[in-house]
Amino acid sequence: MSELERFAALLKEMTGIVVRTDTPERIESRIKPLLKDHPHMDIGALVGFMRSNPKSALSRAVCEAMTVNESYFFRDKTPFSIFEEIMLPELAHNSKRSLQKKIRIWCAAASTGQEPYSLGITWLENKNKYSDWSLDVFASDLSEEALDRARLGQYNQFEVQRGLPINILVKYFTQEGANWKINAEVKEMIRFEQHNLLQSASMLGEQDIIFCRNVLIYFDVETKRKILDMLKSKLAPDGFLVLGSSE
Repeated sequence: MSELERFAALLKEMTGIVVRTDTPERIESRIKPLLKDHPHMDIGALVGFMRSNPKSALSRAVCEAMTVNESYFFRDKTPFSIFEEIMLPELAHNSKRSLQKKIRIWCAAASTGQEPYSLGITWLENKNKYSDWSLDVFASDLSEEALDRARLGQYNQFEVQRGLPINILVKYFTQEGANWKINAEVKEMIRFEQHNLLQSASMLGEQDIIFCRNVLIYFDVETKRKILDMLKSKLAPDGFLVLGSSE
C-alpha cells in the first residue's frame, strides 16, 4: 500500500470521506500548507502522527482540509419551497406536535451556515401562519473552521448574491462595510455544533426534519448506510429527511 493509499484509508476511517488516490496533486495541495511548521514531515509521517494523535490540532486541520464546504443560500430552491408549502403545514397539523408548538430541524452538514439560515428566513417569512410556534435548528458540520464562519454569520457580496433575493437580503441582513451580517432574529433560532456523521448524535432528541444534503456523495455505500441508519434513529415517525438532488 502506498503512502497516499494509507492516508486515504486513514481519512476514511476518521471521517468516512472517500478520497481518490489517482489525483495526488489534489491531496498534496490541501495538505502542504498545513505542514509548513513541520518541514520534515511527509505523507507517511503524517499518517503515523494522525494515528497516534487523532484529536490533535493538526489531525483536525487535515480532516477539515479534505472536506468540501461549498454552500450558498437557498441552494436548489426546491427543498425550501417544499419546506414552506408541505413540511411545515403537515407537521403543524399533527395533534401531538401542536401541543408543543415547536418544529425541530437538524441540518447535518451545515458548512458555513447558508442552509440553516435559509431555513430560518423561510420560517420568519411564514411566521404569521405559526404565530405561537417556535423553530429550533441544530446545525452541525465536521469542520470547526466552517462552523466558526457560520456562527459569525457574515458573508461577502459574492456569497449573498448567490441565492438571496435583494428584498430578503435587506430585510434579514445588515451591511457592515463590504460584508453583510445575518440579523439576530434569524441567528437566535440556530445552534451550531461540531459533529462527525460517523458518530452517534446522542446530544439530539427526536427531529421533525433532517437536512443532509450534498454530503453522502463523498462516502462509499457501506458508510452511507451507517449514516442513514443513524439519521433514521433521530427522525420522528412522521418526519422528513431531505437529501441532495443527486443522492
